[in-house]
Amino acid sequence: NGPNVDNRYGGGGGGYTGIFLASVSQGNALAIAGGGGGGGSSRAGEGNVGGAGGGTTGVDGTAAYDGAGPYRGIGGTQSAGGPSPSPQQAGALQGGAAWTNNYGGGGGGGYYGGSGGGYAEPNTMAGGGGGSGYVNPSFVSGLFTNAQGSGQTSGGSTDPQWPGSVGSGGPSNNGAGQNGFARITINGVETTYSYTG
Repeated sequence: NGPNVDNRYGGGGGGYTGIFLASVSQGNALAIAGGGGGGGSSRAGEGNVGGAGGGTTGVDGTAAYDGAGPYRGIGGTQSAGGPSPSPQQAGALQGGAAWTNNYGGGGGGGYYGGSGGGYAEPNTMAGGGGGSGYVNPSFVSGLFTNAQGSGQTSGGSTDPQWPGSVGSGGPSNNGAGQNGFARITINGVETTYSYTG
């Protein structure tokens, strides 16, 4: 084992943030911001990170350490969760679990969740994939709507009112993915929407 050995297996995936009509279900979704995948771990203390959530496809996790790329978690899309051999696969509104005994980063939740990372070798666990975002174009539009992420950084980072690390993938060594984030604006001005029911 080299320096910075980490054997904490992997961080949890971030949850999605959703706005729904009537009840929480994929069919009632107006807008969903995907969560980031959880970070994995490696003997180098780096390299195995979670992918960002959001956009039409969540970002894949990584397993760069020792070339273990096939063990990375895969981002969710508009039609399916990230593929994985795990029995707890990603699905609608749900991120996937790590492949082996929770020894990898969890997938982020989303319109479809990202899959969890896998166990490549002792102290080497891959990062989880990010969950996808979604917008119903009949109700939601705007300049920063469902922006695509890159690497660990969610797509909302170009929004002047972006609050920070939301939707980002978790860092190596057990870093959790961050939850998705949504704002409601009217003509570009953030507003509070009150409702009953």
